[in-house]
Formats: sequence, C-alpha cells, structure tokens
Amino acid sequence: TGTNDAPTISAATDVAGALTEGSVLTDSGSFTFSDLDLSDRPSASVSTSAATVAATKADNSALTLTTAQVDALKAGLTVSTVGTNNGTVNWTYSASEANMNFLAAGEKVTLTYSVSVSDSKGGSISQPVTITITGTNDAPVISAATKVAGTLTEGSVLTDSGSFTFSDL
Repeated sequence: TGTNDAPTISAATDVAGALTEGSVLTDSGSFTFSDLDLSDRPSASVSTSAATVAATKADNSALTLTTAQVDALKAGLTVSTVGTNNGTVNWTYSASEANMNFLAAGEKVTLTYSVSVSDSKGGSISQPVTITITGTNDAPVISAATKVAGTLTEGSVLTDSGSFTFSDL
C-alpha cells in the first residue's frame, strides 16, 4: 500500500509582480508543481484575507492604511490551476486605479500572499506570491468652476470675484 505524497513546487519562476499607480494595474505570473501520486489532481487556492500588507512612505517610514484600503488591495489576487498531477498555477493581480489614488509619489505597498497547492488527500505546499505597488504624484483636478470669468467696465469700481473647487488625490 502506498502513501500520499504531497505536491512539491517544481519551479517558482515568476512569483513577484510590480505595479505603478497611474498605469496598467495588472500583473501575472506562474509557478509549476508536481505530485508523485498519478491519481492526485492538485488544485491551487489563495486566501486573500490572509495576505500580509506592508506600506511605506517615500522616506521608508511606516504608512498607515485604512481597513477599506487594505481590504481593496488584498482582493486583487486570483489563481487558477492547469494540468493534472504535474501542472502550473497561474496568478493574476488586478486593481482599480481608484483603489490606488491614496498613494503619493514614492510610497509603496507590498502584499504577500500564500498560494496553496493541495492534492485533496492531505498533502499540500505553499508558495509566496509578492506584489509591490508604487505610488505616483496625482495632479490636482478642478471639479467645479462656478464663476471663473468677470466683466469690468472702465470708469466704475474695478472689482469682481468668483470661485472654483479642486481636489488633489
């Protein structure tokens, strides 16, 4: 009678992603696994809520994130399994620009996920996948211009006023 052999990582060739806010916020990679038990059909999974998050300012001091920011960042990783007892785990990280706008130039967030490959018979192994997101300077945006032009007539009081609002992410 044989014993269950746990899957092993064959090659961790692309297990790190790098994204820059303000550009394409998607990265992907893969790693391969093998399981000596020919009847096993390992599958990959990731608990995004268990990912670790480290955030730093441009001067490398700690950057405090809100719970909503952390949750939005963690939710970006998905995995899929291709193959039988020897196969590939493909991962993709994707995030919305709106979830990154809080990052200033030079600020970084590093997410580390533990992707598990399980043979459903008690054998499993984990592979870390790390995503680093770097912030950029977001330009101010004029959001409402209520009165930005005036008319003055020579010979009268030369005063006028107006306003506009702006935001800087």
